[in-house]
Amino acid sequence: MRIFSFNISNSSPILPVAIHGPSKIAPKGKYIPCFSKIRVTVGDLILPPKVYNKKSMKNLIKDITYQTMNQLEMMLKDLGEERR
Repeated sequence: MRIFSFNISNSSPILPVAIHGPSKIAPKGKYIPCFSKIRVTVGDLILPPKVYNKKSMKNLIKDITYQTMNQLEMMLKDLGEERR
């Protein structure tokens, strides 16, 4: 969470990326990766505004966290539906 806060405090853009199928490449308990296809979806760039006080920063972090999570959830859902 600190890195996320650092990015927002510096107004660094956030790029959500969803990866579907990584568990096929690196199954739990295996040391040697397996060959398999994965799908990667890149979301919309999130540009946080400049914030100058601590209270606004906390609210902004919360809002951008939810925005990022929602974008990732939608991307993973779309990737799962494409497969069917």
